Amino acid sequence: YFYAPYGPTTTERNYKDFMKEFDHECLWNGPSWPFATTQTLVAMANISKNSIGYVVIGVADKEDDKNQFERLYHNIAKKFQGHWITGVQNEAQNYPKAHDGYLMAIKEKIRQSPITPIYYKDDILSNIDYFSYYDKEILILKIQGRGQEVAKYDGKVYQRQGTSTELVSADREAIIWKRILM
Repeated sequence: YFYAPYGPTTTERNYKDFMKEFDHECLWNGPSWPFATTQTLVAMANISKNSIGYVVIGVADKEDDKNQFERLYHNIAKKFQGHWITGVQNEAQNYPKAHDGYLMAIKEKIRQSPITPIYYKDDILSNIDYFSYYDKEILILKIQGRGQEVAKYDGKVYQRQGTSTELVSADREAIIWKRILM
């Protein structure tokens, strides 16, 4: 569902808003980014009262994704503990001021995302780490559960189930609330 000819998507291709038209050239800012990334962060905040979650951008966990990155960018990924460091530098070059512009664009999309309560959004924005690993630029987004309220994306509750992010049905939201408040 995530495979695409020019790089993996961050939202499933069968999602109703996949490739929705926007009034600018950047497709990652719509259905693909920060859609799945911010939903994942919200789900991580809902793991427990003091949970800490990280989303690392610029790392491929599947060899197919690594190969696709190398074909697309003609850049070799660096293997590290069963993952491949691809970096975000190739994408960042498409922005004015390269890395700063890329980071500013990501922060703006997080600001615009429908994450509530707003303090979760502020938590993500104040915990972005952008650093170099050898010749690769890596971005890490962090969120921490606060034990006050369930985190929501667009009014919906999400949770992590293994390595997946899942929508929580209304009849099961009480379980998440209990987990967060206890």
